[in-house]
Amino acid sequence: MEEKKGMPGWIKGCLTGCAVLLLLAVILMTFVCQQFKSMFEGVTQAEESFAQLTREYGDYHTYSPDGTVSVTAAQVERFLRIREGMVDERVRMEEELVNFDLDIDDEEIGPRKVWEVLTAVGGLMNLAGEYLAVRNEKLLLEEMSLGEYLWIYSLTYYSWLGHEVVAGPELTVDGKTRELFRDSESPLSPREQQRRYRRVAVTLFQNQIGAVPETDPERLELFKREFGRFENDLRGVIWVGGLPDTDAAVLEPYRDRLEATWHPPTNLMELPFPEDASGVRYQIK
Repeated sequence: MEEKKGMPGWIKGCLTGCAVLLLLAVILMTFVCQQFKSMFEGVTQAEESFAQLTREYGDYHTYSPDGTVSVTAAQVERFLRIREGMVDERVRMEEELVNFDLDIDDEEIGPRKVWEVLTAVGGLMNLAGEYLAVRNEKLLLEEMSLGEYLWIYSLTYYSWLGHEVVAGPELTVDGKTRELFRDSESPLSPREQQRRYRRVAVTLFQNQIGAVPETDPERLELFKREFGRFENDLRGVIWVGGLPDTDAAVLEPYRDRLEATWHPPTNLMELPFPEDASGVRYQIK
């Protein structure tokens, strides 16, 4: 009987080699996927918390400030409980930003350098996501919508206390400490941050104007004049000349606590990013 010939050794060796390479590729891809998943876990948490806020209270632009007083003492107390309850998160964020030291050397372009940059930037993104997730959890705990929070945030820190809308973190890149986004075209650049503020401010201010009672024509006229001024002041804030006396009187007892909770390094994270980058012009109806 003729003996059957087996598979040639060189073919068997090639198949074995291919199998080993494929296994290594699968292991590598699994590792990379796990690393990226853990790297952006905080971002996922933030997205989930935003979705819950929206389910509970709607999008931020649905919030309507009171037409007779911009913010009440009870609202400021709830707002401060949120801000004061996030001291640890702000300290952690600031420490990471201070220790951030990215070395981008044009002569070392390669997979390792790309991975280092992705890991460094991804780590900051993840931490920012965790920060926002905690903030949103506290909003839910205080039964405060994102719109109400943004209104109080912008009214107190920007309009009343006079802090910069475009204030942001300083990061060390190639041995130089600077405001990383100051000269960039990123969504975190001063220009885009100002646009994000205007989207929030004009939308919520419009809502407030619509809530002013018809029995108070003097206040309505005051608000309309301020809206008209702000609409043409592309780099300014609402009430840049000072809040109405009734609103300032509400905030004055909280001045020190509000100042203590202002935090430039996390300021860029507070305002929402629009789904599109197109310009919007608002009109009083």
